[in-house]
Amino acid sequence: MALDANGPEDVAPGEIAYADGSTVLTRHLVWRQAREGLVRATTTDAMVLSEVLGELEPDLALQVHDDLRDSLVRVFGPERLVTGILDEDSPELIW
Repeated sequence: MALDANGPEDVAPGEIAYADGSTVLTRHLVWRQAREGLVRATTTDAMVLSEVLGELEPDLALQVHDDLRDSLVRVFGPERLVTGILDEDSPELIW
């Protein structure tokens, strides 16, 4: 259910999406976030994602990572924060 939709939308076979079970939270990587994924005052856990294309300068992903981490700490003051950079050599982050 997209944020601006009146009803559920079909997801095409092979489309890249982030999902929780059968509920699609984000389609086309970072486009069309779903109502189920809204961060509210009662939210206790959230995942924030930033994607940097591999063709860009190598240090850009690290700069984006550090800026995002520092901003999350400054604005939200999380009790626990797990961060990382995923790439071909490190395709998994466990928290």
